[in-house]
Amino acid sequence: MTNENKIKERQREHIRVKLEKIMQCLCSGEQRKVDEMVPSSKSVAVQDYSASLYSSQAGETERKPDTGNIEEAETSLRESGCLNYEEARALLGRYEYQKGNLEAALHVFEGIDIAAVTPKMKITLAARGETRKRRMQNYATPPMSIHAVSLLLESIFLKAKSFQALGRNQAVMEDVAFSNILLDFPVGSVQCFMVVLTFVRPLDLVAALAGHTLEFFFLPYFVGARWYCRPTVSVDNHSLESGEPAYVNGSLICVTRHLFAEAAQSCSVILDIVESSLPEGLPENFGADCKLQETLTKAVELLPELWKLVESPRESILSYRRALLHQWNLDTQTLAKIQKEFAIFLLYSGAEAIPPNLRSHIDRSFVPKNNTEEAILLLIILLRKASLMKIELDPSILDHLTYALSVSGGLQALANQLEELLPEVLDWKERYDILALCHHSEGNELDALDCWKKLLKSHSDSTDLRGLLFASKTCGETSKHIEDGISFARRAVKGSHRRCDQLAGVAHCMLGISLSLKSGSVLSDSERVERQSEALAALETAGRMTKLSDPISVYHLCLQYAEQRKLDSALHHAKCLVKLEGGSNLKGWILLARILSADKRYLDAETIVNAALDQTGVWNQGELLRTKAMLQIAQGLMKEAIETFSRLLAVLQVQSKSFPSEKKRDGRNHHMKLEMDTWHDLASIYISLSQWQDAEICLSKSKAISTYCASRLHISGLLHEAKGQNKEALKSYEVALEVDPTHVPSLVSKATLLRKIGCLSPAIMRSILTEALRHDRTNISAWYNLGLLYKDGGGSSSAAEAAECFKAAAFLEETAPVESFR
Repeated sequence: MTNENKIKERQREHIRVKLEKIMQCLCSGEQRKVDEMVPSSKSVAVQDYSASLYSSQAGETERKPDTGNIEEAETSLRESGCLNYEEARALLGRYEYQKGNLEAALHVFEGIDIAAVTPKMKITLAARGETRKRRMQNYATPPMSIHAVSLLLESIFLKAKSFQALGRNQAVMEDVAFSNILLDFPVGSVQCFMVVLTFVRPLDLVAALAGHTLEFFFLPYFVGARWYCRPTVSVDNHSLESGEPAYVNGSLICVTRHLFAEAAQSCSVILDIVESSLPEGLPENFGADCKLQETLTKAVELLPELWKLVESPRESILSYRRALLHQWNLDTQTLAKIQKEFAIFLLYSGAEAIPPNLRSHIDRSFVPKNNTEEAILLLIILLRKASLMKIELDPSILDHLTYALSVSGGLQALANQLEELLPEVLDWKERYDILALCHHSEGNELDALDCWKKLLKSHSDSTDLRGLLFASKTCGETSKHIEDGISFARRAVKGSHRRCDQLAGVAHCMLGISLSLKSGSVLSDSERVERQSEALAALETAGRMTKLSDPISVYHLCLQYAEQRKLDSALHHAKCLVKLEGGSNLKGWILLARILSADKRYLDAETIVNAALDQTGVWNQGELLRTKAMLQIAQGLMKEAIETFSRLLAVLQVQSKSFPSEKKRDGRNHHMKLEMDTWHDLASIYISLSQWQDAEICLSKSKAISTYCASRLHISGLLHEAKGQNKEALKSYEVALEVDPTHVPSLVSKATLLRKIGCLSPAIMRSILTEALRHDRTNISAWYNLGLLYKDGGGSSSAAEAAECFKAAAFLEETAPVESFR
């Protein structure tokens, strides 16, 4: 056993000696070539390279060649019996690259004739990729060993890395820009240059250099096997170098891009060789016994980054797709890294790429049509890998996917992806928080509220101020959850102590909104007054804390003043709101016009609406036109009101034809409701003018939009009642109440008609009117008819009740707006 080890050691020593001789011969030959080409070397690259060669010949190197070089050379010598010229240069180039002599390494790599050895490498790789059975039948020996192929491919990769490193070093100087400079020209050739000097620093260098001699000259330098010229600035015979007031940049950018392009082309050569040799992809464990797989993986990762440096987004995208669609035997982490970087580049590069050609995919598979869809597909794949525990979840994946889906209107898809994630992949609080925001953005308020309730189920968790405010806002939009909204708002107010005034103001605003909504549904007058007082106090606190700088707080404060008939304060805050928003929000204009109408200033209100119409686009004028028409009705201008309603209908019809596939459900429902209300208002005008046929046409138009509508059925009852058809009118009111039992106009009209025909007891009619007032305390007709019922009942108590009802009706009529303030 000892003799065998001694024999092997002698063989290794013999190979080492042989390798050293080959490298020394190669080095001495290259030194002669450099001396012949550049007699007086002034290039730093050449000097570094010459010094490294001299030190290696004299045996004075600081670091000896890595053992990896020797071992790979030994492997190649054992397999092929000799180390050829290209392999020796590859080893020497790697040695120089590891020492940091990039120019010398490039010089060595340029001497490798890749075109000559490429066919041999392809044959060797193809033979290596064949199945074991086919290799046994094929007795032909590959022209190269797999280790030699690995060594040569690594040399091409190191050449690309050298170009990249040199390009980064060149790009440091970037403060003075040169343009119209011809680069990459042979030294000694006659060229004519036009130099335009542009200073881009804040310092005015032109003034700073006044009275000094400014000269331009071109410094030749050597990179690899090529000569370049670097434009340089000299002031008073002193060259401006890096770190001084000016640097040379513009033409260097051209050189830099050229170096990056050279690096990208070198990197592409590696992938071209492997891809053409193994078109079906690399088999498993291919090149595991050498550095081939490692080199290939690095090249696949590097190529897109190089094209980015060249500022070629199309080539970058093609390189990313090439990395993902071809079988390179990449490990899971590397593949996930490439997918993430590609998705980020697609989202934020600003370059619109051509759709991918996925002919190899099965039919009916999803093919992205643009950058955003392709990025979303990649990010969803990464999220699926994380859910399967193949990779660790990177939080930025969710951030990028959220952005991509939000700009494309698909946050419901993000919610579906989050629900599929395993609990251990994502923290449950973060999961419910994102889910709530997704549902909220899609209009699924109840689903969003469920998520926020799960987050805020513990009263001790009052520090999540954002969640409390969102939950309070969502509860405030539905009367069913108004108590929860008040509870969340109170917790938000409590948790906003020692926070900034803006957040505390928003918390008080949410509390005021919730209390205001609650006051409209309470039964007792005392409780209602108490809720309204609390709401007003909370909104006034919000206004003080935000210094009336929050439009939402100011709007709801103004609304609360108006509903409590404090019209002076409401008008003041409405003007502040319009000024604060710069007239950009229609709600401010409409509320201001309605407050003026409540003060019986119809002409001023119409002037406000006209000013708002002048500043608003055609598609957003619907509510303004309807308010204008109602103002004209209040002034008795029926003809003008009909013309305004006709204009509104024309806008709505053109809008529906121009945007037939409107995605937003809320927007489509709003337009449908506005159109139905317009037909109902027109029908009411025609009924008042006794134009029955026109009224019936308007009602038929409304029925075509929605068959079951309480408002339409109520207007139809008014039409029958105007014609003297009391039985048909009563039936219409009852059907309207079957559709919506809380429809206040139908309740009032039914009670009024029953009192008129006298077919029921006064107690039943009073109960109907009381139910109407429970839903709307500001309905003038309900208070007036209830007073009539009490008056008809007789007695001192009934007279007092009737007086109170008439007093309320008169007060409300004096301050009634043309439309409800809300």
